[in-house]
Amino acid sequence: MEQHEIPKKHKRSGCSWFALLALLAVTLVLIVVLLNGGLPAQVETWLWPLPTVQVQPTLPAITQPVELERAGTFRYHYSNLSELQRQAYRAIYAQLPHFPESIDMPNLTEEDMRTVFSAITLDQPMFFQISTTHYRIRTQGDRVVAFVPQYRLTREEYQRRVHAVAQAAQAIPVPQGGTDFDTQLALHDYIVQRATYSDDLTDGNGDVATVYGALVRGLASCVGYAQAMQLLFELHGIPSFVVVGDATNAVFSGPHAWNKVHIGGNWYHLDSTWNDPVMDGGREIISRAYFNLSSAEIAPSHEITPSRNAASSHTQNYFRRRGLYFSEIDRDAEIRIAAALIEAVHANRGVVELRMTSSQAHAQAVDLLFGRNPRIHRILAAADPNGTLINTRNVYHSSMDQLNIIRIFPVVL
Repeated sequence: MEQHEIPKKHKRSGCSWFALLALLAVTLVLIVVLLNGGLPAQVETWLWPLPTVQVQPTLPAITQPVELERAGTFRYHYSNLSELQRQAYRAIYAQLPHFPESIDMPNLTEEDMRTVFSAITLDQPMFFQISTTHYRIRTQGDRVVAFVPQYRLTREEYQRRVHAVAQAAQAIPVPQGGTDFDTQLALHDYIVQRATYSDDLTDGNGDVATVYGALVRGLASCVGYAQAMQLLFELHGIPSFVVVGDATNAVFSGPHAWNKVHIGGNWYHLDSTWNDPVMDGGREIISRAYFNLSSAEIAPSHEITPSRNAASSHTQNYFRRRGLYFSEIDRDAEIRIAAALIEAVHANRGVVELRMTSSQAHAQAVDLLFGRNPRIHRILAAADPNGTLINTRNVYHSSMDQLNIIRIFPVVL
């Protein structure tokens, strides 16, 4: 039996340094708010109505399709602002769809302005008509009295793209009558399959950092992946928000963006960018390695900042939910792996991932499956007794040591 180990290779690892450094700089101020109390751990920010703001006379607002009525309604980062900062947020939120030249601000400091700008660009995935890294201000003395957005699209082009995003989001198939976990998995897998990683901010004047880039063009930076995930989760009633911080793996270290998601009564980390790796040889897979991790599980690779929404549960982790989380490779584990292999072949997924409980269990599993007397042979034979779907004598595999994950790539006939 031939066995081939595929080295890990993450082309889709990080994000544009320039774009994320801008977000990181202002997000630090949001962290200070949390350290000073913030709000209690809850999900009450969902669908908060924003108080009415008097809109300055300008052009009519760009109309949002009804399919997008939930977009930007969770507003996690808004909930962390001071009352003065919230006034500024509400003013921008109310007036930006009118494409104003400037928006009056309630005498903010420049630090306040940076915090508000970060909050609204992280909270509002449909505000992609403006640059998320540049803006201008008007000041009187040391106070900001006006916010001057930098538009990257014309009104007409933005209106067209809004409808394109709505159509793309509406067309994504999700299980009817399924759980939030089922919906989350379907939306995640769609984005991972649809999007190709790019951090080229010159492409389309920054499209890759937007939901339009991910959903319509199929090109996205980590910000684009995270914004698309947030939008889709909100449209399906699943609370989520974008997290920014440093991240590190074997080939990358720097600013990154991912999501926190509220599923089954608890918060989890989800990194759809890192779940979209390119393996050596160009093989593309849908991974679930970073699907619903606790803070402790993701902390070795992702910077964890203080948050009201602690992620300490494991119950909605992909491997635990799918019965692919093992302390050892016993007979029951072999049966589950065989079933997962044949399911993956029928779904044209091309890979099965399993996770071990510890580094020691991971090392033992790799040896048992692929060592001198490899059990993978009988697992493949159990998955396809007639040998008509997969090659039971030939298999590829790789490991993610940091998360104790083993990937098995069956050779489809």
